[in-house]
Amino acid sequence: MECEFVCSDVLKIPNKSHGKFDIVFISSGSIRWVPDLPNFFQIIETLLTHGGYLLITEMHPILNTIDGNKKIKLHKHIKHSYFKKEPFRDRQSLVYWEDQKYDPPPVYYFHHTLGEIITQCLYNKMSLSHFLEHPMDLSFGRFSRQGDIKLPLSFSLLARKGKR
Repeated sequence: MECEFVCSDVLKIPNKSHGKFDIVFISSGSIRWVPDLPNFFQIIETLLTHGGYLLITEMHPILNTIDGNKKIKLHKHIKHSYFKKEPFRDRQSLVYWEDQKYDPPPVYYFHHTLGEIITQCLYNKMSLSHFLEHPMDLSFGRFSRQGDIKLPLSFSLLARKGKR
């Protein structure tokens, strides 16, 4: 079976791609850069074939509530509401490979609850086939289990278009 991979900004993908994808994969750390979740999921729905799959592996949104610059002590370091609507503003370096220091411009990322993500799947003609929260970080390892804290660190979701 032949397979073609397309790496693209989903917000800029051409109309000729509508209904052409059997699988759309969203990797860890991606959803946080999406300011308009309903529009994002509408685009994904138009890209998928009938019966096509959306696969998401992502850091758990609960991690956005924690001050990640400190060793996590749950009772002291819940910094943000899980239902925060304003974007986060960050000036941390986005260099992943080396410990390079530079003065980056601000970047903004957005918090989306699990309920919002799952609801957008349902609103866009997809049914859930799989949803799990994981005690390990499936992303790039910003957080790890520390001490006796038992928070979910990531989640995986599989949804199928057109099957209810």
